[in-house]
Amino acid sequence: MNINIIKTIFLKELIDTIRDSRTLFVMLILPLMLYPLLSISAGQIIISQTKQIQSKIINIGLKSDSKNLLNFIKKNKDINITLNIDNPIKAIEEEKINIFLETENNFDKKTSAKEKNRNKNLL
Repeated sequence: MNINIIKTIFLKELIDTIRDSRTLFVMLILPLMLYPLLSISAGQIIISQTKQIQSKIINIGLKSDSKNLLNFIKKNKDINITLNIDNPIKAIEEEKINIFLETENNFDKKTSAKEKNRNKNLL
């Protein structure tokens, strides 16, 4: 194709676009208004969701003989602990608890023994 033909067609299309006010609005004005509104609203939604997550209290059902685990969980003020739940699945379905934790017998002894072995391996 001849460069003059391409130039003529380009200029004709450019002039037609500039004459059409709706096209200019959609190409220039609408994005200038829409993008800032979308970014501000998305930021506000994220902030509100984060506040909801941070303020939620978690109810944990715990079946364990571990004093260390119990003390560790009690340090967090946003966690309520319910001990000795007979039917954890029913408690979760009835939304009495959000999560159920069950540990092995002698959990503290087993974890402290593993920690001692890990420390020996590090030396």
